[in-house]
Amino acid sequence: MTRGSDPYARIAPWYDRFLERFDGPVRATAFAMSAPAAGMRVLDVGCGTGATLEQYVDAGCACSGVDMSEAMLHEARIRLGDRADLTLASAERLAFDNDTFDRVLASLFLHELAPPTRDAILSELARVVKPQGKIVISEFAVTSLTLRGRIARAVSMVIERVAGKEHKRNCATFLAAGGVPQAALDHGLSIESSHHLGGGNIGIYVLAV
Repeated sequence: MTRGSDPYARIAPWYDRFLERFDGPVRATAFAMSAPAAGMRVLDVGCGTGATLEQYVDAGCACSGVDMSEAMLHEARIRLGDRADLTLASAERLAFDNDTFDRVLASLFLHELAPPTRDAILSELARVVKPQGKIVISEFAVTSLTLRGRIARAVSMVIERVAGKEHKRNCATFLAAGGVPQAALDHGLSIESSHHLGGGNIGIYVLAV
């Protein structure tokens, strides 16, 4: 991917600085809901700057990350060095064997994908996780919103519109179809636990195969 075709090329160096206040609590809660043991194998799909993966590296896990943005992976390499295996690749066809990982992570990107792409990626997440492993997904939630949640959702949807018509359309389709709970059901996954943040705007789901 060239710099010109990478939508994160300009914002990658500033991404965490602008979004840490929002992403930090989501990341911490997701980690606490499915805390790993040292030595576990962990895959972060759409790993971005490596902020989520860093928690698992620090916990002694063997970590891998996949992302389609070279700019974001550059930031992840600065953060993690050689402590994680980071790969520029699409998540639609992951280059890992079946039943490889104890934890598979996906944070706040499934909503932006076209349904066929999203389905392909969810199938891959289910394929590479171990039978007793967990898939941890953080995403926009389909639930009742508090006043705080309605404000947060309104702000989120402004960002979705700025990202482009296709992005906004995919997000609307994802939410209308039932979000993560319905997607999990469609792919034979069960929700082991869930938690909502931001007045219901964000859901964190621990899925089992």
